[in-house]
Amino acid sequence: FGFHHPPFNSVDHLHLHCLALPYTS
Repeated sequence: FGFHHPPFNSVDHLHLHCLALPYTS
């Protein structure tokens, strides 16, 4: 049940994007 995309993974992905977007820009 939701093994490929757990809720905590989604948050982690969002955090990574939020941190990576301004970091690379």
